[in-house]
Amino acid sequence: MAIGIVLLITTFVVKPFSIPSGSMENTLQVGDRILVNRVVYHTRPIVRGDVIVFDGTDSFVPASAVPDRNPVVGALAYVAQSFGLMAPDNTEFVKRVIGVPRDRVEIRDDVVYRNGESVRTRELGPCREE
Repeated sequence: MAIGIVLLITTFVVKPFSIPSGSMENTLQVGDRILVNRVVYHTRPIVRGDVIVFDGTDSFVPASAVPDRNPVVGALAYVAQSFGLMAPDNTEFVKRVIGVPRDRVEIRDDVVYRNGESVRTRELGPCREE
């Protein structure tokens, strides 16, 4: 029963994630654990400055890099990931939103511009390539 409740909560309400890289430093450090609210964006839109988690399969990670699991192993992996007992498949990314629909975001000479105006570094944190 307890496992079922945890699975319902992690599927629909809140899900734990571990930060695997330094791309969000100084806001989040490698190894930090966060709980992601899965309900909030059903009640309001994403806005600049939000820290979001998204699946990067076929955008940042080729689909061929995602483990191909049979349904039973896939279900066990989902349970283990939900409890934080197994590392995620590295297709989910934690990032800060700097642009929303109709914004134009550019990087010129290592400076981030939104709609033609430079974005304050304090708002973004340091920019890094991984």
